Amino acid sequence: MSLYDLTLREFLLFLLVLFRVSGLMMLAPFFGAATTPGQVKVGLSLLIAILVFPIVPTQGLVVPENVGAFVLAVAVETGVGAIIGFVASVFFVGVQLAGLLVDQELGLTLANIIDPVTNEQASIIGQLKFFLATLFFLALDGHHQLLTAVTGSFDEIPLLGLSLQEGFYRAVTDRQVQEILEAAVRIAAPTVVALMLVTIGLGFVARIAPEMNIFVLAFSVRLFIGLGIVMVSIPVFAYVFEKDLSRFFGAMPEWIRLMR
Repeated sequence: MSLYDLTLREFLLFLLVLFRVSGLMMLAPFFGAATTPGQVKVGLSLLIAILVFPIVPTQGLVVPENVGAFVLAVAVETGVGAIIGFVASVFFVGVQLAGLLVDQELGLTLANIIDPVTNEQASIIGQLKFFLATLFFLALDGHHQLLTAVTGSFDEIPLLGLSLQEGFYRAVTDRQVQEILEAAVRIAAPTVVALMLVTIGLGFVARIAPEMNIFVLAFSVRLFIGLGIVMVSIPVFAYVFEKDLSRFFGAMPEWIRLMR
């Protein structure tokens, strides 16, 4: 079946499918990046919608007849995809927060750069970890799993069937904030703990050799050791990110159930 063979009802239902997929493309990691051209997002959304539409259950669905109701339906379907993309992007917020914590320990908080993905200021280590997280996300087939989640959502949440349960709001406000903080602490822990030990060691040096200018020495030593630990702990970061990503996709069915 081609788009030219669709009836008006089927075409309107196809538009709803398209907008749900587009909602994912707006906020999902990698897909929703500001560096991804808009034409690519639109084309990919259209391609996925064309492939998914034949298997979307549409029997018995009543398409809104007036323009206002249809626009509301479009907004609802876009919101379903956007929620899935937003939940996935939480891990990347935790990664950037971890980078900010490390930057504070290294004394690099004033050396911010412009993030090409969000067009906002970002910490140096946070940007490094963000790009590493994106590479790990692609290497672990996170983008494929996101597409699987949004296509599978049509079985759990039929078109025009969004109904946010009471537990959904608590999950968004409480659980997501908890996930961000936990991910940030887990990722930043090796460097922060090591720098804390370095600080304690420098304190002993200052007591033993008070003639040394420990304040000048401390910045160079902490920066050198901190950057070294950041590089050495990349495998740990990859391990933590893989576990968090697996846990996220394992919890995705629960998120979808809270929206039906």
